[in-house]
Amino acid sequence: MKYQLVVCIVLSLSVFSVTNAKAAVTRDVLDSSIQYRVIPLSVNLSKQPQAGFYSGYAHPLLKNLAERSIYRIKNGEELRGFYKYEGRINSSDRRKTILGFKKEEGAQWGYLTTSVAPQSSANAFVVQSDRRDSIYALVLKGVRICLVSKASGLPVWEKGKWVFAGKPGYFECTGSARSSIFKGSSEFPRLLGPYYSEGDTVLTFRKPNELKKVIVSLKRQFPMLTVPALPNYEEAQHFVYRTY
Repeated sequence: MKYQLVVCIVLSLSVFSVTNAKAAVTRDVLDSSIQYRVIPLSVNLSKQPQAGFYSGYAHPLLKNLAERSIYRIKNGEELRGFYKYEGRINSSDRRKTILGFKKEEGAQWGYLTTSVAPQSSANAFVVQSDRRDSIYALVLKGVRICLVSKASGLPVWEKGKWVFAGKPGYFECTGSARSSIFKGSSEFPRLLGPYYSEGDTVLTFRKPNELKKVIVSLKRQFPMLTVPALPNYEEAQHFVYRTY
């Protein structure tokens, strides 16, 4: 696959629409012979309705990880299908949140951890082609998300640090330089070209409002997270990444 950078006016993500995706696993294998355009998008964070940690973040995130065949990880489907949300674990750690889950049958626990670095950012892109529906990509720099199942208990905050149970559980994490959460046939995250760096957390969505919901929730959990705003249509020219 050859690559080229082309200057183009960027489109704003003010076109967010509210639609409900059907609860079914969809096939997301991309054809490497097709030309794709990767376009940066703006996300308007103002005037967004308040949402809880589960409805605004955990639910759309787990739904996305469970229903998209593009991912290789399994804990999204496990936590969504067999565990019940218990709540957020309180701590004074402003750079990490842990949301707890209890397996509906048995004594196993699960949790969703999100941690951010002092300088972290969230960037949105749309991946377009003339022969496929658009895919919306969220690139999180300095952000790590872990999904954990089959733990003997939930972590607790003691004496300024997290203390994990005797059996911490089975971890699957984003942002790993050693393994990807994507299947090789998906072409992600390589398809993002210069907009992706090793160690970034990348999530993909079929609907822009699904991506927006996750960004808004992350920003509320972590005010230090930077969400860059693109200049307006009349003033801005940005690099659009094209694959050949």
